[in-house]
Amino acid sequence: MSETIKVVSSFALTLSMIIALNLFVSTSNRHYAEDNRNTSKKFLDESIALLERIYETFTKSNLPDININNSLPDNDRYLWLTVARMILRYEKIKAQITDKYDKIIIQEHEEYCRFRLYNIFNQHQNLPSHYFERGNESGENLEPHSILVIFDFMKWKEGIEDPISSVNALELFNQRAIPLDQFDAERYVEKLINKAQNQKVTE
Repeated sequence: MSETIKVVSSFALTLSMIIALNLFVSTSNRHYAEDNRNTSKKFLDESIALLERIYETFTKSNLPDININNSLPDNDRYLWLTVARMILRYEKIKAQITDKYDKIIIQEHEEYCRFRLYNIFNQHQNLPSHYFERGNESGENLEPHSILVIFDFMKWKEGIEDPISSVNALELFNQRAIPLDQFDAERYVEKLINKAQNQKVTE
């Protein structure tokens, strides 16, 4: 009888230890995941703030009594260098974001910032050389690395899924997505859809 009690007691003790260990591992994993999530959130918040500072600094929209109206950023060597360095720091901070949902959020903020900057330069295409070369002294000219970093940031990045590519244009058109009073828009879209359909048939 005593042997049976010893076996049962030993089994119960082992079972208790296993349960305690599993509870410890589960709790540790939960705390680890929470710590990673909190850390990722901190990097996310800083990345979002840095994107805003990039735009504000480059356009001086953070200064009072300045009417931007999508005017070009100053062709100031130090300004361009500062913004380029901010972009490079942003990329490093963004790389520390680990949570998958945080990555989606920062991508949306980045696309918005990219569009805002692109929109400014899109209205001033083919900038003259004197914009980049301020004077005879090379120290006043815009630094090439800063130009490359900033313009590269404004490009649409390859590998990013374009949500517009998943839109079924024909289905939306048939659902009367275009308002009834937009006749020309409807004719224009219909013409392009028909053209695309005819191309598929001939291929």
